[in-house]
Amino acid sequence: MALFVGTCALGVAAFASTNVDNLFVLCLFFSGQRFSTRDIVLGQYVAVISLYVVSAVASVITLGSRSRVRWAIGARPDSDWR
Repeated sequence: MALFVGTCALGVAAFASTNVDNLFVLCLFFSGQRFSTRDIVLGQYVAVISLYVVSAVASVITLGSRSRVRWAIGARPDSDWR
């Protein structure tokens, strides 16, 4: 259980640290008059959901593919990590 909590905490920290630039983009969007708050929030939800879907699809492709396909998309098989 401690490993699971640690892994989740690491994932949240990695997401937050790599998403800092998004904060600046959001500040620019909110400072202008071109987009409404609703459009900005909806755009953020669409962006995060699309990233999740792409990553889930890539994960499924990686799990069900041969090693050549894994190398082509940048994922290495477990046997290559040793």
